[in-house]
Amino acid sequence: MSKLIIEILAFEEGKSFGFQEYVFNLLNYFHSHCGNLRFRDIIIVCLKGQEKYLQKYADCMNIHICECSSILTRLQDLTWLPVELKLQKEDVILFTANYSSLLKRCKHVLVIHDLLFKRKSWLPNRLMRWQREIYLPISVRKADKVICISKFTEKEVLHYYPKAKGKIDVVYNYFNFLKYPIRHNIKKENNFISVCSSAYHKNTITVLKAFYEYCQHGGIFNLTFVGSLSKDSEAKRFYDGLDVDIQNRIRIYCKIDNDILATLYSKAKAYISASLFEGLGMPIVEAMYFNLPVILSDDEVFHEVSLEKGTYFNPLDYKMLMNLFFDVEHGICGTPDYSGIVKEHYSEENTSGIYVDILNSM
Repeated sequence: MSKLIIEILAFEEGKSFGFQEYVFNLLNYFHSHCGNLRFRDIIIVCLKGQEKYLQKYADCMNIHICECSSILTRLQDLTWLPVELKLQKEDVILFTANYSSLLKRCKHVLVIHDLLFKRKSWLPNRLMRWQREIYLPISVRKADKVICISKFTEKEVLHYYPKAKGKIDVVYNYFNFLKYPIRHNIKKENNFISVCSSAYHKNTITVLKAFYEYCQHGGIFNLTFVGSLSKDSEAKRFYDGLDVDIQNRIRIYCKIDNDILATLYSKAKAYISASLFEGLGMPIVEAMYFNLPVILSDDEVFHEVSLEKGTYFNPLDYKMLMNLFFDVEHGICGTPDYSGIVKEHYSEENTSGIYVDILNSM
């Protein structure tokens, strides 16, 4: 009987919320379906200090700790992991964050979330770009199976790494709707909601410019923004330059729990995203679960994640977005019923369950 290694060295609690959600959802499913996995031993590999967040899995999974002090030592530990764990050719490692060990002693399953680093101006950290440019093509070549989290990511991987052809399965991320109880007794308010950071590719600046113009033209809705505005970002500078009366109509929430987020979704009348790039974009799925009209960038991945149910606009045209704000205010976008199709499309069986099938087939 072989071992399954689940490598989550990119996981740090409180950082990269989307990846954190992905890891916990996957581990929760593996934990509750341990009997369906064919492996004798299941080992989670994490950074030192993160093991305390993983103890609930310890009854059926062992936890192996790596002491990594930087990106470079993390990559070094990743490379030597098969030797350290004395893995054999029948064992399997699930690499959850875009790159794998450079040593091939067993079977590799590689998860690729996105290729953001190919847009150099959107990922200014040279070390991170260098790391991905070197490690990812080698990781793809050594992988026995590649999991892409969307058809869009699959298309990008095949464009840049043609050797991945025949290895790829598209498996969407699970949407854990159980953590977001729908509150039927909450009254709707005249709010738009946007959930994102102020990273350049999130294009928060377009949302703020559109909202400013909307206010200047007599719009009555407010904007709820869930995420941080980094002090050196263009979005923060634009926000700081707004009149106080408009700033007061923009409610910014940084770190909130699921109950508060569910309340904000329940009160809102539309979800807004002007993002220029995503591997998938789970906040869109969340908004659709709460039956919000979703107003999204007119790009391939957003059509995919929204199941072609959104209203789409040019993300560089803030005046076009302003007009869509007025469409929401005037009720033109209607009251959709998306929750059922979202729960089915992004269910555990159609997402995490496919991971089990893939791993068992290795």
